[in-house]
Amino acid sequence: MNPYVVSCDLSILWPSAGHRVSSDTVDAFRTAVQCALRECVGESQWIPDQELKDGLAELTARCSMPIVSLDPIYAPTNLPLSLTRLVDDQLADAGYGARDGSPIHLRSLVRSIVEKLTERDIALVDDVLFSGAMMEHLISLFAEHNVRVRRIFAGVAIGEGVDRLSAINCPVSSVFFYPEVIDEICERDFLPGAPMSGRTIRARQNTGAPYLLPFGKPVTWASIPVEKERTFSMAVLRASADFYDTIPLRVEELPRHIFDISTKKDELVSHVLRKMAQRI
Repeated sequence: MNPYVVSCDLSILWPSAGHRVSSDTVDAFRTAVQCALRECVGESQWIPDQELKDGLAELTARCSMPIVSLDPIYAPTNLPLSLTRLVDDQLADAGYGARDGSPIHLRSLVRSIVEKLTERDIALVDDVLFSGAMMEHLISLFAEHNVRVRRIFAGVAIGEGVDRLSAINCPVSSVFFYPEVIDEICERDFLPGAPMSGRTIRARQNTGAPYLLPFGKPVTWASIPVEKERTFSMAVLRASADFYDTIPLRVEELPRHIFDISTKKDELVSHVLRKMAQRI
């Protein structure tokens, strides 16, 4: 049976946003999500964040080309291109763009990188390579400026994406490789308000839609069976509320805005999430 894979990242992300979160708090959240996933999809495989970060550092250290990074946390470089998939206010796919949701055209982001280059051959690095569609699109945009992407580095690579890029003569090196998976999710996407979490909402500054009801689409975004999406979301919302009991932030203080709860900005995050879990 194909695995359900989760990349750990909360222990790295929260300090980067200026918040101290204990390992016990993170472990308790992970355990709760693991239990919720077990009820929905079976056992999940969790990849430690430090292994991903150290592994990427080792892979990229051997590269002589300039490296453009799509992930500022796992693989920081002096050529950051903070890129992700976007959705609109109806949660429909809206292509690719800036991770913070700012209305900057993707071609402008690529051009800003090209202007800093002194070489025509580069590598790209990201935490996860799944379908390879975003990387393939980026490769074509760089090619418009006569810049060739010669190699891809990934923390986690899935066979589908590796095959897609190999077909256009762009080899992939990864820390972890899975021929096929049920899904591959970053744990931040299950915690509303976590730094860089959720699908980015286009043209809304730093706003994400978590992979839970009532914010996002756990079925299509996280492969949760439709008959289990309600119970899964309730369980993870309660675990999220427990998480925020240990760092009592108000909604307006979160490092990442949560889609569709801006009207509750003066309330404690833990209170808001508990009420939402009761109403799903």
